[in-house]
Amino acid sequence: MKVSPEATRRVLNALGRLPLPINHAIGSLIGTLMAWVPSKMRRAARVNIEICFPELSRREQRRLLRKTLRETGKSFTEAAIFWTRAPKELERFVVERNNDDLLIGGHAEGGGVIVAVPHLGAWELMGIYYAQRVPLNTMYRPPRNIELDPVLREVRARGGATMHPATARGVRGVRKALEQGEVAAILPDQEPAEGGVFAPFFGLPAKTMTLLPKLAQRTGAKVVFGVAERLPWGRGYRIYFEAAPEQVYAEDSEQAASAINRAVEGWARRFPSQYQWTYRRFRRQPEGQLNPYAGKPL
Repeated sequence: MKVSPEATRRVLNALGRLPLPINHAIGSLIGTLMAWVPSKMRRAARVNIEICFPELSRREQRRLLRKTLRETGKSFTEAAIFWTRAPKELERFVVERNNDDLLIGGHAEGGGVIVAVPHLGAWELMGIYYAQRVPLNTMYRPPRNIELDPVLREVRARGGATMHPATARGVRGVRKALEQGEVAAILPDQEPAEGGVFAPFFGLPAKTMTLLPKLAQRTGAKVVFGVAERLPWGRGYRIYFEAAPEQVYAEDSEQAASAINRAVEGWARRFPSQYQWTYRRFRRQPEGQLNPYAGKPL
């Protein structure tokens, strides 16, 4: 079922006006329902958790699944706040910033900076929040419902970010921005539409982008990882930055991709319920290996 841009804006505006604790309570309720109702998202999250946390008992895996889906529900509803409130209003939701001088200071030194933002916590907040502080460039994929594309581009660019489509032209735009000393935000765990290499992620091959390390090599940009932890009970967000491991800059694509995945895995283990386990990260496998989601019950 297609949703019109007008209906989308009405829902976003309604959710965006709510106080954060109430917004998150609604999101948690949505996630609780997701945990009970069979769906492809629930199946993907269950299979991912079974693959990535084999050391947990079945009971512990089910508990993590329920927590994950509640956090997923919050990610749906909180996006309305990020997308509809004035960017300056978001200041009061960020209660702590750790090491963001790696991003802001790195840009101030005159070189380009690539900030790798995994699908974890309030990742939608990062672009809007930091676009007010640095000249930020982001890449995006048009949604399946193409009518919603203008809406998503509009709300994600509200903080002042320059949006680039995930095309060859968009890559050239991001590369030029980095060469001019600007900042580019990239989702390092987004499965590449084309190209990429298989690299281990929680011990299983995952199709991984090579764009990020190639941009770093060709522009001399520094790479940092950034994450916004979602605090309980609607208390706001805590932001973290860490320098990327040196292996991310390796010329060997598989070595660089493996370093990216190890870094993302580290963050996911740190905040396991806030990682986007509903994403079918292992859907594409090397020839001869099975899709782990195929044939699994909802």
